[in-house]
Amino acid sequence: MHYKFEYKEEGGNWQTGTQGNDTNGSKTVTFNVPKDNTTYKIRVTITDGAGNTGTSSEVSIKTQLANTPPYNLTTNCSSKTTTSMTIQARAYDDDSPAQTLTYKLYWGGSTTAMDTKTGTSGNYVTFTPKTGLAEYTTQTYSWRVEVTDSKSNPISATGKDRTYCSGTGLTCYPVKTTCSSCFRGTSWLPNSW
Repeated sequence: MHYKFEYKEEGGNWQTGTQGNDTNGSKTVTFNVPKDNTTYKIRVTITDGAGNTGTSSEVSIKTQLANTPPYNLTTNCSSKTTTSMTIQARAYDDDSPAQTLTYKLYWGGSTTAMDTKTGTSGNYVTFTPKTGLAEYTTQTYSWRVEVTDSKSNPISATGKDRTYCSGTGLTCYPVKTTCSSCFRGTSWLPNSW
């Protein structure tokens, strides 16, 4: 038997996708159509050895939207104490149907992820707080977040921040002031700056 698979866009002309001869009673065909996120009509015409021809009913199939990698990844320190920090991240993805985004947090220069979270486009994910940190006077802590939609290479963003100051010795916050005992938020201000 001879078969001919055809496809067309709505209102377009029929295009031959695949044709050939086959003695098997069933046939699986893959179409390489030119457009994503588009509805196509598909039909097959069969001709037997005696020259008899029959054409199937038309079937409508919509192709998926081509994959769009995540974009606009941002990170920040959403909360902190004198010994801990909580990092959050957000990225966007325009795929339809919506894809799950996977975020990984790397602390400092580590190549091993400290935490992994999943989320959807435009929504923040919050990682497990990093604890055991030294307070403000010691150092600035840095992090890196990677995000992927599992179909494209990860993109990354970095950030850095300091923990809060406990107020011990009143020498933590580098802001000049003339008051003898000032307090801003959870950080003490020294009177010697």
